Amino acid sequence: MLKRFDIRTDKAASGKIVRYTTLSGEVVFNADHIAHVTTPVPGIVSKVHASMGDFVTKGQVLASISSRELAALRSELLATRARWELAKENASRDLRLFNDKVGTERAMLESKQVARDAQIQYALAENALHALGFTHEQIEAVSNEQHNLSQYELTAPITGTITQRHLTLGENIATDSNDPAFIIADTRSVWVNLAVYQRDLALIQPGQQVELKFGHHLPDTTGIIAFISPSIEETTRTATARIILQNPDGHYRPGLFVTGKVHTQSHQASIVVPTAAVVEVENKPSVFIQTDEGLEAKPVTIGQSDQKTVEILDGLKPGQVYVSHNAFALKAQMQKGAFGHAGHAH
Repeated sequence: MLKRFDIRTDKAASGKIVRYTTLSGEVVFNADHIAHVTTPVPGIVSKVHASMGDFVTKGQVLASISSRELAALRSELLATRARWELAKENASRDLRLFNDKVGTERAMLESKQVARDAQIQYALAENALHALGFTHEQIEAVSNEQHNLSQYELTAPITGTITQRHLTLGENIATDSNDPAFIIADTRSVWVNLAVYQRDLALIQPGQQVELKFGHHLPDTTGIIAFISPSIEETTRTATARIILQNPDGHYRPGLFVTGKVHTQSHQASIVVPTAAVVEVENKPSVFIQTDEGLEAKPVTIGQSDQKTVEILDGLKPGQVYVSHNAFALKAQMQKGAFGHAGHAH
């Protein structure tokens, strides 16, 4: 008969009562994984290689820009390098002549100084390109290859998805534009921002575990509070509790609403039972326990509870067998007399 009504039993044991505080919030981009891509040189967009929604990798070319200013800087680099190479050759020749007692010391010192000045001028031209973000290898390529001196390649600084694009083919783009050319977001890590009202602030702390529910057939997950804003937002009158959530499959898109259950308090109890195991019998909280005559409703004193379990202070002993599942069904059937003996079930 017990199997027919899916009535199950268990042994009374100790457990933990966990209190939750429910907060609402939203998934947003991880600001530590967002890049605003701007051009360090003004010019005209000659090619666009990526668009909004494209997934790009670090170093991938996003657009090509034709820049007169860049051509001038690269030309200056080539000119100063040529002057330095020539000055080094002249200094080496004058030093050799001086050592052979053919040249004068004055000529040797003068050519040495000219070489030093040429080296300084080359270093200044090189540093001007470094200031624009060019690497040493890229600068070396200017003179070692047949390089288009005016061409600048705008590349992705991080791996991610292009969320915004603010340039078009043929556009004259400036370095002080209000909008970046591209915005790239790496959504493999996102933030969940939960709104914390003043009444809950004392309960919410960094390091607490949070159960996150997104709904709409998205998988639930858990996270840890990493940060709580130090001030209250004036319009909403809430603080922000932030969770850094790993998102390798891209399930959790920025803009999604989320409900977070924060584990705020816990209490170790000597005996805990599922909430559904406690029923009202003759206006008293009771638990069905196993006796020699069958199952019998036993009044109990309850303590703290959470959404799943309740603490039993009196009426149930450790190890005692009790009905843990479908106690309401058992109560209903006993009231109908379905189990025969009133007040007992076998």
